[in-house]
Amino acid sequence: MKKLFSENLRRLRKDRQLSQEQLAQIMGVSVQAVSKWECALSYPDVESLPDLAQTFGVSVDALLCGESNDIVGEENGRSLKYYELPDDGVLRVVQFVGTTPLSSDTYNPDTKIPIVIDLKNVNMERGMPNIEIWGSAEIEGDVYGNVNAGGDVNCGNIDGAVNAGDGVICGNIGGAVSAGDGVICGNIDGAVNTGDGVNCGDISGAVNAGDSVTCGSISGDLYANGAVNCDGNIGGNVNACTDISCTEIDGDVTGTKVTCAAVGGNVNSSGSVEVTGDIGGNVNACTDISCTEIDGDVTGTKITCAAVGGNVNSSGDVVVAGDICGNVKTCTGISCTEIDGDVTGTKVTCAAVGGNVNSIGNVGVTGDISGSVKTCTDISCTEIDGDVTGAKVTCAGVGGDVKSNGSIEAMGNISGDVKACTDISCTGIDGDVTGTKITCGNIEGDIISCDGDIHCNSISGDVSCGGNIYYENQQ
Repeated sequence: MKKLFSENLRRLRKDRQLSQEQLAQIMGVSVQAVSKWECALSYPDVESLPDLAQTFGVSVDALLCGESNDIVGEENGRSLKYYELPDDGVLRVVQFVGTTPLSSDTYNPDTKIPIVIDLKNVNMERGMPNIEIWGSAEIEGDVYGNVNAGGDVNCGNIDGAVNAGDGVICGNIGGAVSAGDGVICGNIDGAVNTGDGVNCGDISGAVNAGDSVTCGSISGDLYANGAVNCDGNIGGNVNACTDISCTEIDGDVTGTKVTCAAVGGNVNSSGSVEVTGDIGGNVNACTDISCTEIDGDVTGTKITCAAVGGNVNSSGDVVVAGDICGNVKTCTGISCTEIDGDVTGTKVTCAAVGGNVNSIGNVGVTGDISGSVKTCTDISCTEIDGDVTGAKVTCAGVGGDVKSNGSIEAMGNISGDVKACTDISCTGIDGDVTGTKITCGNIEGDIISCDGDIHCNSISGDVSCGGNIYYENQQ
């Protein structure tokens, strides 16, 4: 009998495509124990024989003695036996929960086979049964458990997770989704990993899609090999190979074109960035940037926003309705309220600058400039704390030297030397002066060259003048 048992065990194990390791794991024994059973060197414990027979869906007698009419279960009061299934090439579908048979059907392509869950015949100690299908599943109704299918899944709502070798079309999904093709469904209460696109409602997890993603809100990170179009918020980072359109993004964003309400992290775009609200990090775009406020640095072609918390680097215009807290560098014009750092551009128009200004065009600042100013054309501002170089300089006062290819008009004092190709008009000059016509208060240094008249209160140094000197405080 020991040899008959060992042969039956080996045949049943191979019929069910189980390895010795898998059977040992099911029975909770070692691989060596299973090998001894199949080599007729030992028997299993008597207490484990019913579990071993149930694993193969046979009776203990059939396991030990090898009955030809092995019983696999009961259906509608009658036994299902192997010998009743002829080898005629017909595809039959037999449904079990564990070893309990529920139905048996012959495959007909014109007739859908219903999945039967007769709860009165199911051992509910293990909870609601899951659905495992070796192929595609088209289910008219909901699934109260997990679904594992080698092909497509097409059904109503699924209370559990879904693992499909192909696409998934269903209602809401109560767990994670893994699909080899696209996913079209309602809300998903878990992460999504798919080889194609995703079209669904809200997703309570991360998303990794092989193509575009169209959904509601996403609570985690999103990676898409196509475009992203979300009606709601994205709670993590977003990385898309093409355009991104959504409401708010809590993390970093990388895409071709970014259109959203607000971004909590950095933005990196190979196209334009259009954000109606704030961006909490840095922004790097190959074309235009339009938003409310940016907390970090900005690099783009044209920048239009309310305020910038860091540096600005643009190959086009910079139009900021509020302040820029860092340096600004642009190939064209700059328009903003205040700039805390240095400025380089074609034309600079703002309220105040906290650093140096370097411009090949006009500089129009309604307030003060805390550093030096250098421009190829005109300079207009309130006060300049550093040196000034420009074509025409108009300001209240200058804290350093002034060099101008045109006239100089300062309503206050100039603390350094002054050199102008045309007229100079100011309150007082603390250094040396070179110009065509000089009109000011006191001059503390030398007048090196003057082709025209000099109008002043006093001159403390030497004078070289081709015209007349008029002392305004003398009759």
